Amino acid sequence: MSLTAPTRPGSPGAPAAPTAPSVARVQPRRRSPMLVALGVALTALGTLGAYAYTAATGPDSFLAVARPVAVGVQISDDDLRTVDINAAPGLQPIPAGDRSKYVGRHAKVDLVPGTLLTADQVTDASLPGQGEQLFGVELKPAQMPTTPLKRGDKVLLVVTPDARTAVVPDTKPNQPPAAPVTIEATVANVGPSQTNGQVVVDVVVPRREGPNLVSLSAQGRLALAVLPRN
Repeated sequence: MSLTAPTRPGSPGAPAAPTAPSVARVQPRRRSPMLVALGVALTALGTLGAYAYTAATGPDSFLAVARPVAVGVQISDDDLRTVDINAAPGLQPIPAGDRSKYVGRHAKVDLVPGTLLTADQVTDASLPGQGEQLFGVELKPAQMPTTPLKRGDKVLLVVTPDARTAVVPDTKPNQPPAAPVTIEATVANVGPSQTNGQVVVDVVVPRREGPNLVSLSAQGRLALAVLPRN
């Protein structure tokens, strides 16, 4: 039996040593000058488009309230001012160019300074209107609610019994009492509380109720009830 001596690497007749695989280097891809120019152009167009949209939807001039205006009072030019705001969905302010259409009309509600004027806050009807009269009724604290009255409130003036008249016993106790007489009115103004605690409330009533209202107020036979507010 013959033995073969191992061969050393690199010696004649020895197999070649394995070599590590070579890794190809990837060269960075150069950007095309045309593509770079196209990207710059698209960015510029987007900026111009945004600017054009902002300019098209930019601030517009609208009417706002400059001074307090009570309900029923005629609106003067000094009561209005111009503000520049962006139009927004749901808002329906009056364009500043329509100013002359609203000067001389009447406030339908109390106008508060710093708020935008809208068409539903204005009316052509004066206070009192046609067929109405304005009266002041003096009421004691017990004749009106403790909740503060507001201009424009719809109220009922309830006629109370005359304390000077003798009460006749009811001959029919099972019969319900007659409903009190009432007068519908609108609050135009509320005066300050007087030293005796009474308050004068200016109300607008139908003209036919005027004479009777003056007499009942002088007798202290009126109580005020507030109707539901819208």
